[in-house]
Amino acid sequence: MRQKLLPICLILVLVTILSLNIISAEIMLSQPSSVYNLGDLLEMKATIKPTQDSSDFFDLDLVCNESKNFYREYLDLEADEEKIVGASLILTRKFLENFTGNCYVKQLFKISDNIYIGLNVENFSIEPGKKMELKGEAIKENGEKVEGFLELSVEDTEIKILNNVKNGSFISNLEVPENMTSGYYTLKARVYEKAGEEITNEGLLKTSLYVKQVPKKIDISLENASVIPGKNMSFKVTIKDQAGDEVAGNIGVKVHNVNNEIVFQKILESGKEETLHFENNATPGYWRIEADAFGLASQKLFYVEELAKARFEIENETLIITNIGNIVYRKPIEVSINDFKEIKNVDIELGESMKLKLSAPEGEYEVKVSDGVSEFVASGVPLTGNIVGVAELKREFNLVSRYPIILLFLMLVFGLFIFFMGRKVFRKKAYAYPITATPTKIKVEEKKKTEKEEKEELKVPLPTKIGEAEHSLVLHGRKEKTGILTVRIKDLNVVKKTAQETINDIVRIIVENNGVVYETSDYIFGIFSSLTTRTFNNEMLTIKTSKQINDIIGERNKKYKEKIFYGISVNSGDLILKKEANKLKFTSVGNTINLAKRIASLSNEEILMSEPLHNKVMSEVKAEKEVRDGINVYHIKNIIERDRYKEFISDFLQRLGEEGKGLEGKR
Repeated sequence: MRQKLLPICLILVLVTILSLNIISAEIMLSQPSSVYNLGDLLEMKATIKPTQDSSDFFDLDLVCNESKNFYREYLDLEADEEKIVGASLILTRKFLENFTGNCYVKQLFKISDNIYIGLNVENFSIEPGKKMELKGEAIKENGEKVEGFLELSVEDTEIKILNNVKNGSFISNLEVPENMTSGYYTLKARVYEKAGEEITNEGLLKTSLYVKQVPKKIDISLENASVIPGKNMSFKVTIKDQAGDEVAGNIGVKVHNVNNEIVFQKILESGKEETLHFENNATPGYWRIEADAFGLASQKLFYVEELAKARFEIENETLIITNIGNIVYRKPIEVSINDFKEIKNVDIELGESMKLKLSAPEGEYEVKVSDGVSEFVASGVPLTGNIVGVAELKREFNLVSRYPIILLFLMLVFGLFIFFMGRKVFRKKAYAYPITATPTKIKVEEKKKTEKEEKEELKVPLPTKIGEAEHSLVLHGRKEKTGILTVRIKDLNVVKKTAQETINDIVRIIVENNGVVYETSDYIFGIFSSLTTRTFNNEMLTIKTSKQINDIIGERNKKYKEKIFYGISVNSGDLILKKEANKLKFTSVGNTINLAKRIASLSNEEILMSEPLHNKVMSEVKAEKEVRDGINVYHIKNIIERDRYKEFISDFLQRLGEEGKGLEGKR
């Protein structure tokens, strides 16, 4: 705080102007206080006792470098007559002017206009749009409490607050605008007293004030409002604060196509540019970018333009025109065979092709194809025929390839036909066994057996609908502890071709145990949450499921030369979950998924358990602790089946009771 002090010292000097006799008088002055503030009253007394009769003026001057008279009185005193003179002076800036310096009259004293200010605030930081309560004290240098005014201001802003100071204390509320730029500011507290319109004493305190940065919106900026298929589009997603400045952080970004399908999903850094590539067949229309961070959400539309584009190629005297655009390719094309030219109107659906037969007398020709936008040229094309011409070949209408669901339906019908025919043949063979006992009795027994077998066949579970999970940014879900089973299979896509049945069994086991399946790269995840298992105790269910899967893969590896190289991990951690459109969407909290993947990668055809899960199930699972690659893992040795032992003990006691009854019968 910059404080201006006016140290002005008083020397009360008795000055005799005319009479030398008065100089020989005895003069005693009262002692002033050590410090005076502006506006204080200075009172002085002088006792005068001349040694002889005297008549003259008695003056009192304030002396500090220079002197200034503030009292004068004419005295007519006899010898040894005692006179007491009283003088007072209000110390104002107007009277003192520029009097400075230290002077003394037996005792040094000081005149000051300074006020000391103290603020009682725990934290000088504030959010935009919020209020901060400021309490403080103001004491004059002479120790007296201030009765005056408080002026609060923030440097380089328009913030200014006026308040009263009473009995040396003040309290005030400081509020900053909602759009105030974040950063450090200088807070000024000025306290002063007034005598009329004149400021007598004053103090100033400066301190730092920090305005916090608060994310307020997400801004999505696009390179262009539309994009041509086959091209790239750059965009940037930025978190903005209350003043429109950039905030550092990560943003979840999704891009939806016209059909509301997610075609891009990534965590991006605020303010970092990202590039999207659009294939030629990207569906035309309005696409949408969504961004979420810090509880804020934003979206922006952009347009994918229509593209009529074809690929031209020549194969065995045939010009093949394939629609590689995103709309029906409907336009005229010009086909040239050397100097011969012919216009053909083509109409090709998305992803389909059209074939034109090229003919010319035997030889090699230059073939050009142009649709007015793109051109295709092929030299040295061997052609045969009687005349030069371009003829459309009859299109093959492949119902199955165009409507694959029809193929699935036909396969299902054929499968049911085979199933029922097999049952019929099996039933006939069952009645053809030779009869060696009473015909009627045996036939009845065989018939009952056959019906029982039929019932057992009907009890064989149909394939369960696979519960699918989707790893995405879940904003409005519920957070809960979830069991995570991870199966890492080396070269999973290759293994699927040779061991699809085993992969299907892994998925089936997870689903049968009320888990959901999520697959990525070489990993198959089983997620066990209360949304599908209807229980919050999913840890042991996760472990038991992993044991089943480990047994299945182990048995398979014993039978076949081509082994499956795998690892299994079980973990427990927080996920944010949401059930949507028959899918379980989830977002990993912390390193729940990453830890599961890491441990699975450390597993070598065994089940490894994470430390968080081991801490929960240590009383039910025997496991051996190991440290692999700096991570604590637990190699599962045995699962303690308490219910199984309970059943065994119950059976044992029952058998013991029956044996006791038998012994009593023998007696």
